[in-house]
Amino acid sequence: MISFLNLFLFNKPSNQVLGAQIIKTYSPSLTQEAEYWENIISKYPTYRDGYLELSDIYTKLGDISKANDSYNTAKNLDPNNLSF
Repeated sequence: MISFLNLFLFNKPSNQVLGAQIIKTYSPSLTQEAEYWENIISKYPTYRDGYLELSDIYTKLGDISKANDSYNTAKNLDPNNLSF
């Protein structure tokens, strides 16, 4: 019979799942990502993809106004791109 003490002592959280090692990676927050892309487009204001990245991030953050502004800026930078 397994006692409560045995369960407590031997059932410790592990960094392994089914024998595979879990590797923790750094994941910046969405606000940090937005700051990064804002910095990029301040240096390179005609970088269309930077505005698209910002649009995606602002959408995830729920700031639809900024998302639309970023998207429209990207669209204006590349008006002949049919993927918009």
